[in-house]
Formats: sequence, C-alpha cells, structure tokens
Amino acid sequence: MSFTPLAQQVQAPARTSQASQATDRRSAPSNAHRIEHTLFDRRPVAVTLRVDQERLVRLPFPVMLEVPPELTGVLEAQMIEDTAYLTALEPIRRSRVLAHALDGSAVIPLDIHASDKGDAKPELEVHYLSAESAGATGGASADQPEPARPDMVQLTRHAAQALYSPRRLLRPLPGVRQSEVSRSPVVLYRDANVITAPLGAWTSGELFVTAVRFSNASSEALELDMERLRGRWIAATPQHWRLHPRGSEADTTVVYLVSAHAFDAIREE
Repeated sequence: MSFTPLAQQVQAPARTSQASQATDRRSAPSNAHRIEHTLFDRRPVAVTLRVDQERLVRLPFPVMLEVPPELTGVLEAQMIEDTAYLTALEPIRRSRVLAHALDGSAVIPLDIHASDKGDAKPELEVHYLSAESAGATGGASADQPEPARPDMVQLTRHAAQALYSPRRLLRPLPGVRQSEVSRSPVVLYRDANVITAPLGAWTSGELFVTAVRFSNASSEALELDMERLRGRWIAATPQHWRLHPRGSEADTTVVYLVSAHAFDAIREE
C-alpha cells in the first residue's frame, strides 16, 4: 500500500457546493468498506470467518500455512503467493493456524474463529513491523549474526520434504525460498524414452534445487544414468534409480538437480 505525502496531494477549491460534494462522495471509488487492516505485533492475529463464505487474508510476505489436524475437513485453506483463501465449512472455536514465511524469517499465528453469523469484511490485510523498524525503536536484533545458509544436502532434503511431507508437518528452512519454474515438459535425458518435467524449485543464496519428474515412456525397465542429463549440474539425486516399464506403479520418480543458476537458464548448457 502506498501513501501520498500531504505536499503532493491536490488541493480542493476553497468553496464547493453541497450538491457537488455529494456527487464527489458518490463517485469516488473506495475499497475501504471491503478491507480490514491489522498490525501484527507478536500477538496472534484474529481471523473471523462466516461459515461457507470465503475470506481473503493478505499477509506481508509469501507463506506456508500450518493447519492443525482438528481443522482437516473443517477449514479450506489455499495459498496463492501472499494471500490465503479461507473458507470455514462449519463453525470453528478458536483454533491456531501458523503462517510460516517461506524464507524462514518470520511466523505469524492466526487465530481462526468461524460462526454462522457475523459481518466480517471480505478481506483482511495483515501489516508487519519489519526488523528494521523494530531496531529503530531500540531493539538489538540488527546486531545478531546471520545464520549460515543451507548447503546442497540440506536444500535437497528440504525440496524432498516439500514434495512428500504432509503440509502440517513441513517446517520452513531459514534462508530458503521457493522460486518460479515452468512445469512444462522439457528434453532433459539423452538416449532414452523418458519424459521429464519440473515439479518445483527452491533457492538459497547462490544455490538452486529443482525437483524434476522422470517418467519411463518405454516398455522396458530403465536404470537411470545421471551422465545422460542435459545441462550443467552441481549434483543430481534420484529418489529411485530404477524406473519400471510404462504403466507400472514404479515407472516414475523424482530427480533433484542442484545448480548455480535457475533451472530455465542452465538446462540448455
């Protein structure tokens, strides 16, 4: 949200008729009646829902939601970038959902409450007191040493957990954030009938890891050979080395590719 300094605001005429003032009020567009604003200051953020009505909660940064097991089948929660789309399917007594920043820098607790009645605004925007602002008020956090960045082993492990672990058990890894990658199929494996397509990518510092699905499209089993990969990779770690013939339950695996640049920039090298 941006704010215009008073010195830059357009000054209104000194005299304006009551009729024109009323017209201006009617025509001026405003979303103020739709958006509730709140500041996260370490206290849990109260999120009130009305049953069967979706509410948008916009957070200060992209997050991953940790939803407690008791809300399974009761709360629908979908994250798109920095916005949570929440729908209560039935009344909910106060339950806590944790919003973990993808880079591991912060956690915002959300206290969810839902009822059949209520007039909460359609959107809730959560504002965050940054570390810089907190330091300006006398905090000493700016002097704290920065934690070491994850190495390629930790980064690969985090990617595997992000794909296979239940969301409620997944914990953010400090210094790691998810990065964009096209999920369209690419020609990545030489001399074999294998279909490859990225599933997701993560980065930390100068390291990138991309999880790529490998599917055997032939009628014969295949032992993966990482020397056949196109591109320049620091490391390549298959979830399973052997792919069974097409159509079997084990004809697909995931390979984690570590590189010094983003996947789309390096795979053609």
